[in-house]
Amino acid sequence: MGTGESKPLKIIGIASAGWASLFDLLAACILFHPDAWATEMTLVAFVIAGLCTVIRTIEYFKDIDRISISLSPKTFARSALITAGAAGILALTAFIGYSVEISDSQKLMKHSTVTGSYVCLTLSLPAHVQNVGLAFIRVRNL
Repeated sequence: MGTGESKPLKIIGIASAGWASLFDLLAACILFHPDAWATEMTLVAFVIAGLCTVIRTIEYFKDIDRISISLSPKTFARSALITAGAAGILALTAFIGYSVEISDSQKLMKHSTVTGSYVCLTLSLPAHVQNVGLAFIRVRNL
């Protein structure tokens, strides 16, 4: 392998990126309102976290010689760091937006789905942090 990261860490990276994108998707699906900017941020975070999952999966398959791609390990590491960071920032922005929605008690009574969406987004934040941390370690080790 020789690219600065063990197989278990790569699998954990794939899992954390997948976990983050799954809960971002659930949060966006529970509370889908075209006028809610927090929902739009969550959808964009889902797309970018999904892209990070794909990048990490391709890198893993390249390292175990299942596919052949002529990109350097630094390119994969930087791409994972950029996408993980962007998705994490967007998820944090959406989390702040959902917090504002919950703080308004009248909206909470009208839209009880805000709480479910908030919980899903809260569950995705640790996965985003782990994803960014693993990507940063990967870039630093190369």
